[in-house]
Amino acid sequence: MEVVNKGENTNYSFDLFLDDMPEYEFYSLVVSKTEDGTIEEPYVIGYKMTEEDYETYLAHDMDFKYFKAIQRFYTFDSFFTDTQKGMTGRSGDCGENTIEGGGSNNGGGGGGATAPGETFTFNYNGTIANTTFGLRQNANLYNYNVTIIDNNGESTSTTNGSSTSIGVSTTANGVTGVNNEFSLAGSDWSNLIIDVSDSGSGNGGLPCYKLIRTGDNIYWIQIDCPTTNQLKRGSTSRSSTTLSDCFVTSGGVGINVTLLAVDINRMLNGALNDDQLAFLTSHHENTIQVFKFLNFNKTAEDRAFAIRAIETMRNGGEVDFIDHLKDYDFHVETPEVLDFEQDFRNRMSNAEKVIFDGLSRLQQLDYLHSAYLAQTYATIYYLDDIKIQYNGKGDAYRHTLWNALATAKLGEILAKQLTDAHEIPDVGQINNQLEKSMDLHNNEVGRQIGKNSIFMLMMKVNFAVEKGDTNYITPTNSNGSVINGVSQIKPTNQ
Repeated sequence: MEVVNKGENTNYSFDLFLDDMPEYEFYSLVVSKTEDGTIEEPYVIGYKMTEEDYETYLAHDMDFKYFKAIQRFYTFDSFFTDTQKGMTGRSGDCGENTIEGGGSNNGGGGGGATAPGETFTFNYNGTIANTTFGLRQNANLYNYNVTIIDNNGESTSTTNGSSTSIGVSTTANGVTGVNNEFSLAGSDWSNLIIDVSDSGSGNGGLPCYKLIRTGDNIYWIQIDCPTTNQLKRGSTSRSSTTLSDCFVTSGGVGINVTLLAVDINRMLNGALNDDQLAFLTSHHENTIQVFKFLNFNKTAEDRAFAIRAIETMRNGGEVDFIDHLKDYDFHVETPEVLDFEQDFRNRMSNAEKVIFDGLSRLQQLDYLHSAYLAQTYATIYYLDDIKIQYNGKGDAYRHTLWNALATAKLGEILAKQLTDAHEIPDVGQINNQLEKSMDLHNNEVGRQIGKNSIFMLMMKVNFAVEKGDTNYITPTNSNGSVINGVSQIKPTNQ
């Protein structure tokens, strides 16, 4: 994800997938490029959500205004040293903040992040997503100076001392000890902006403080210090010659919430490859579809369908996650099916009619509904054009679904008897051998799909067509008929 900061730098964030990532945590590698093209030292930002916040985020279809996490900053070396030791995200040595989507509404997955020392409001897809740090409470980990950048246009000369920099040390600007206050009388605090930066005083052993606001007053409150190894000091610029363990970045950093993709891979027992994971992290609507499907469908067959669906979407195909056969009644004699029966009997071969007439009425309806649904969905999934529906890919889909449904309802043997008989010409008729060869192949593919179960057959057949398991004829005449000596049978993925 790329964030171009006007008049500043460009930050690139890359999703990290690590074997030992704790639940509800995800990480991004960030690389910054300055205006003059200089590549800065990379760093890592981690995001940790509570289970409750994660569930809220999912319940709102990954709308970023419902996103909330603890954001932690890591130097490149410290993070990957921990990772090699199986201790991903254990150091967190450059501070942390709480980040929320606030009032933004960007459709999920994207947002702005801020590193220590920066104030940032990110415009995402025309809406504002604020990183909410209150009064920069990451100051409670380090010895910082606080600079009042803007006080709603008010002068800062009323602060204790003439400087706009108010130090946390016991002597800076006349502020002595702790629990001291200073006041900006008559000011509107709603627009107060405070910038936090490393004091650089070297007083790492001084008490630690945090900044709070009550009414018109700001208080320095002494709190417990972090452990020694967390008292890292950062320079005001990563290009500074000052020795620094941490860093200060500039501008916004994109957030890509990868937790759902990781969850899906867990549901699929780690079966997704890197390309499929990358697709899910960058296509949030598809990710939500897969997650909702797996949440209610947990069998091995369901998982296999989900993997195929992800691969189909990754290759630009569409997936219908609705099982249209779940509540479908194959034995109802609707007017549509009765009308279809008359038309279908006219297209049956004599050999096929003999078998059909020997079936029970319920078996006949199973066969009729199979052919009716195949004809209907061929024109839903494929353009209702003669060259597509006759000998084209729509034809391949129709034959394959017809046989898949008939097999699921009647069994493989009876389905094969009926559909093979359909290809036997009546006396005095001749079938085109190219068409017959194509139809028999697609029929067999359908029976192999349908003999396992009736679950999601519409999409399973569509997967087979897109994968090239089925065949069609090309080129053809304008009416779809075979061009003798020219037309060929080809896989439907070509």
